[in-house]
Amino acid sequence: MEVWIFFQIIFHFKSKLAEKATEQISSKTKLGTSVGSQFSKEKYK
Repeated sequence: MEVWIFFQIIFHFKSKLAEKATEQISSKTKLGTSVGSQFSKEKYK
């Protein structure tokens, strides 16, 4: 059970990092904003 909690924390941390990375890429390209939001919507379905 403790291992599962550990993995949940890792997964949460990774998704936060991915969010930040997507934001940085999106700010560099105007097209990236719509693509990034579309990707995150598909990911969390």
